Amino acid sequence: MKNHEILNVSPAHQQLNDKFNEQVIESYWSENGELIYILKDEANLEQYAGIAKKLLTASPELDQNFTGKVAHTNQDIWVRFEL
Repeated sequence: MKNHEILNVSPAHQQLNDKFNEQVIESYWSENGELIYILKDEANLEQYAGIAKKLLTASPELDQNFTGKVAHTNQDIWVRFEL
């Protein structure tokens, strides 16, 4: 399992999870406690921020009160999502 995979998604979310993971290059927690996903440059940041939010909201392991961001590899544009 890759370190950026979202855990314990329902079978209904598996296809969406696979789509998301195809675009993720790296994930990490920032010093401010935000979950950061670095995506391939062709990924639509708005779309993938929405996918991340949907998948993370369905994950019972996570506290549902945090923010995250998605960005391309150059990290010049960020799109934030909140749970």
